Amino acid sequence: MISRSLSVAATHRDWVLGPNALVWMRADRATISAAYDGARKGFGASQGAGGAQPTLANDAAFNNRKVLTFDGSSDFFSCGSPTKPAALTLIIVASKVNVATISKTLCAANQASGSSVGCWASVGCEVAGELTFAFSNGVSSRSAHRTTSSGIANNTPFVLSVTYSGSGTTFSNVRINGTAQSLTVVASSSSSIGGAAQPFSIGRTGGFNGEYWDGKVAATWIASAAYTVAQLNRAEKLLGAYYGITVA
Repeated sequence: MISRSLSVAATHRDWVLGPNALVWMRADRATISAAYDGARKGFGASQGAGGAQPTLANDAAFNNRKVLTFDGSSDFFSCGSPTKPAALTLIIVASKVNVATISKTLCAANQASGSSVGCWASVGCEVAGELTFAFSNGVSSRSAHRTTSSGIANNTPFVLSVTYSGSGTTFSNVRINGTAQSLTVVASSSSSIGGAAQPFSIGRTGGFNGEYWDGKVAATWIASAAYTVAQLNRAEKLLGAYYGITVA
């Protein structure tokens, strides 16, 4: 277990996926220090409490790159409360220990009470092997969808990309390893993201103390714009090549 505060930072030239970064975390840019280096560009992810710190190590499944391992019971990164964007792109490189273990959150901006009203950039696993996504209007309703088939497998790295265009009750794109995923509607009421900013976390449900991710995260990127398919293709292939993941 890492004994001191672990902070993550990256510069734009380190990983050029596109503009408008809100959160930018790469495990191979992680350093053990007292505080996030605010002089760098990107949004800092940090966790100072020893019992909640993910572990950092090279991982053969990720092309021997550094990854952060989340224990599924207490580990997470806090990323502050970024302002909700009108549109967004979320790109993550991760894996899950056991896809049959559900009620786990990969990342989310969410209220500390656990209420889904106010959530955005929310990715979890509520059905075995299927990923669930949600956003809300910040007041009284939310929209949620999940992949219709098992898009991920036990301990198998994947590149996930998601876009939300700023309007409508569904996501513009949900892709795993470069392949578009069909979605099942779980709830479809909110037509836009709105309301106050909520705490964003990697490895748990925003400010809510629960639903911890059981797996590994190598990189997380959130931008306040909906990338084009061409931009997503570029990002997915770049990340696939770097982490040894086959991308269509």
